[in-house]
Amino acid sequence: MCAHFSPRHIERVAAERQMFVAVEQGEVVGTVSRDGNKVYTMFVHPRTIGRGIGRRLMRHLEALAAADGYAFMETGASITAHGFYQRLGYLDVRTSKTEFGFNYILRRPLP
Repeated sequence: MCAHFSPRHIERVAAERQMFVAVEQGEVVGTVSRDGNKVYTMFVHPRTIGRGIGRRLMRHLEALAAADGYAFMETGASITAHGFYQRLGYLDVRTSKTEFGFNYILRRPLP
């Protein structure tokens, strides 16, 4: 995934949707992007997993989507990220195959 998210790819994504980054001590440690109520490009640097970075990024997107009037957030998740989204209250909707492999599609109702 790190190879896929090259600087050029990140620039392209940032031009297409809202993108947010988490920075610690001047270093980017997480990213996430949003298009309406859909979550894309969620990534947290492996050495910073467990510090709440991903949760804070997701809650930020959820607040923006709720303010825009969306009833739920939706995201795709790999097998390794599936538990993370479940812990945030996301529920399985279906599964799919992507170029990266098996993928869960999950949703979370927004307040």
